[in-house]
Amino acid sequence: MARLKAKTLNFYSDTPLFLQIRERFKAGGQPIIVRHFLESHQNVKRVVVDVTKRPHLGTTEKWPLSQAMIEKLPTHQLTPIHNAIKVMVLCFDIMSRETRDSIETDVEIVTNGEILMAMIDVCVAHRKKMMRSVTP
Repeated sequence: MARLKAKTLNFYSDTPLFLQIRERFKAGGQPIIVRHFLESHQNVKRVVVDVTKRPHLGTTEKWPLSQAMIEKLPTHQLTPIHNAIKVMVLCFDIMSRETRDSIETDVEIVTNGEILMAMIDVCVAHRKKMMRSVTP
């Protein structure tokens, strides 16, 4: 998760998200963080299901995404994927060890870690491209 965190987060531009997640944690504790983590995981998995056309992917199954498929992800899905992975990483950091051990999606995340890394590479490249086109 540390490598994914390093590639996903920009400590300057993502500060508002850090603060937002922290405030949610203060308000609802571990249960709210777990809920946000799982919702974000489902958002990423929903894109995987859309792209692969395989609606039943098990939690221990490697996602059937090739590098070529990842590079051809629809551009309208790249920002939501990036944001979902950001929330996953931040929530994972806030979770207690006991909470991390109690969730079942950790196996799926580890199994598909390289795919998540490839997805975030494409998302970050897209974001940089968009930022260059906006700045004069």
